[in-house]
Amino acid sequence: MRNWLTAGIFMHVAGAAVAWSSLQPLQAASSLKINDAAPRFSLTDENGNQVTLDQCTGKIVVLEWFDPGNDFTRRDYKAGTPKAIAAKYADKKVIWLSINSTRTSETSWNKRWIDRYGLGYHVLDDHNQMVAQQYNITTAPFYCIIDANGHIAYMGPFDDDENRALDQQPKDGRINWIDRALGEMTTGQQVSRPQPRVYGDPLNQ
Repeated sequence: MRNWLTAGIFMHVAGAAVAWSSLQPLQAASSLKINDAAPRFSLTDENGNQVTLDQCTGKIVVLEWFDPGNDFTRRDYKAGTPKAIAAKYADKKVIWLSINSTRTSETSWNKRWIDRYGLGYHVLDDHNQMVAQQYNITTAPFYCIIDANGHIAYMGPFDDDENRALDQQPKDGRINWIDRALGEMTTGQQVSRPQPRVYGDPLNQ
């Protein structure tokens, strides 16, 4: 059982996408900035339950936009790094929510994605791309971290390794920006690099 929310809140996070699908062009919302209030949303999980940002009040929330057909997503999931970072902070009032904004999102496929990688978190279905538009997401993968007060604390990539190859070793000195940001936030510090250089593939590819 995946139980991330304390105080009796049980959250399954959903959303699905058929592999190798691409996202349609987004009508971008006004750009969010660090320290802005995070847009509120409600999305459906793989069990048909509604998950809202309001359910996460008082917690740090990691929103992970991914595309299962994207080389960077495949690289990271093959290595198990998102799963490992999510597990590292699971007992530190950090909630990890993946969001799939491909037009072909489908819940049963997403369950298979979860099972395939043995994830301790779920994926939210944003097939109509409403939340992607709210957050002005234009590339995948992309991460947004929301602090316990509901404000944007980080927007950017998973790490600083722009090598998409699945069969090569990570570069020396690789910096995992999400691990670094969460380490700072969970010890009462400000995020020292809130907007690193973004890499990935365009969502309208």
